[in-house]
Amino acid sequence: MDSASSYHTTPTSEASSPVAKRDGATGLTGEPLLFQQWTQLLTSHSSRSTQKARKLMPQGVPRVLRGNIWLLLAQDRMQPKDGIFPELRMRAEGMIASPSAGPYANLIEQDLARHFRSDKPFKGANGTGIKELRIVLYAFAQHCPTIGYTEGMCLVAGLLLMHMSPEDAFWMLDAVINHYGIAAYFSNNTQQVRVHAMVIDELFRLH
Repeated sequence: MDSASSYHTTPTSEASSPVAKRDGATGLTGEPLLFQQWTQLLTSHSSRSTQKARKLMPQGVPRVLRGNIWLLLAQDRMQPKDGIFPELRMRAEGMIASPSAGPYANLIEQDLARHFRSDKPFKGANGTGIKELRIVLYAFAQHCPTIGYTEGMCLVAGLLLMHMSPEDAFWMLDAVINHYGIAAYFSNNTQQVRVHAMVIDELFRLH
């Protein structure tokens, strides 16, 4: 396994990194040991898995496990409901095929064309492509009509779709926007975005 393509880790010295120490039972060190720790955590089904994951995060996240780890960390805020996404997906496919595909169709299509050009097509997990990304965006616009679609949302959905299935990406997108306190970022009123941008600018200036 190519470690450069399979891991995204925080550089640490063996002296300072707890995961760089040798495992007495397996003899593993460094990135292989880190991968083993994440895999054991994801399969443990422990009530403390989320807490353990947060402690392990600073050591790095194996790329191939990233989607599963995000889902684990967000499980308390995700609200998936059986049958909802398949129904929304079917509606989305109908809207995409229709000349009048709904109030957000033009904005979604313009944004997709802007960020994912035909010469650099979007490639998600397990062979998913721009079709699945489009479906996730149309489905979310129906699921949350008070927000619908906002410019740049395709980048968030695209990143999620690179690491998980379309249905998981849909529910994670819903959690990120509606249950992490940033829904105002995606509203027509950009006041909260401007305020937070000013705060960040000031922090950079001071530090």
